[in-house]
Amino acid sequence: MMSLKDRLIKNIPWLLVGISFFYIILMLTLSYMIDIHKINIFGLRSWITNTFPNPYFWFLVFDEASITEHIQWLYLIGILGITISYILINHRELTKKTALPWFLLFLGVYLMFLEDRFNIRHMGSFIISSRIFAIDITSADWPTSILRTTIELFFYLILGSAMISALLLIIKNNKNQSQGLKFLLMGYILYGTAAFASATRNIGNWYAVVGTKILELIISGKELSWSAISTPTFSWKPLGFYFMDFVIEESIELMGATFLLAAVLIYLPLSKFYEE
Repeated sequence: MMSLKDRLIKNIPWLLVGISFFYIILMLTLSYMIDIHKINIFGLRSWITNTFPNPYFWFLVFDEASITEHIQWLYLIGILGITISYILINHRELTKKTALPWFLLFLGVYLMFLEDRFNIRHMGSFIISSRIFAIDITSADWPTSILRTTIELFFYLILGSAMISALLLIIKNNKNQSQGLKFLLMGYILYGTAAFASATRNIGNWYAVVGTKILELIISGKELSWSAISTPTFSWKPLGFYFMDFVIEESIELMGATFLLAAVLIYLPLSKFYEE
């Protein structure tokens, strides 16, 4: 008979998915009420308006290094901790065949964390474009250039190679784990979608175009102090771009990280670390 501890551990993956989904729905609901209908919930509207240069609840909650991204980082760190702990604790029993998929997953998620935390693909495109190709990265044309997009796609190629290799090996070594595979595939699909969208966002400036149309649809002609093309204080890009970059992209990435962590907890349940 399964113990209470094992039952709790078994349900942690579903609990994580539920928490992340509920969080996103809650933040979107609050954003709609505060930003569109101007409801001063818990005094948040007044506080945001008087404190921040970009007084939009959705902008602050889904901004880079905001609470949403911090939750995502926490999940990624959880994946890193569980996978490396599994390898180190069981290194004597593990073979190259059984250890390699989890090491590759660790490597891929580590690159994902570095990208989310430090934007290393942007840093790489800055350095390569300016120092190797002598391109002026302050020009208006560079952000949408093919060179920048190519460099960033190459970074995702390296990251994706590690992640896809890990996925194929995990499937091969764990053919009987259908539930874990479903969670793993969901994580891959969500993160892959966000990565591809982010890497190609400057092609035709489609993030700004699509984001502006979505915001205009949400605003639906209401009289607000901002519009879909309002420009934040620190950038020339329309506000619609940040709706895609923050709300849409960060929500997808958070759910992707959630499903990946849930999958790891199914394949490598915490009880494995305490077996005698």
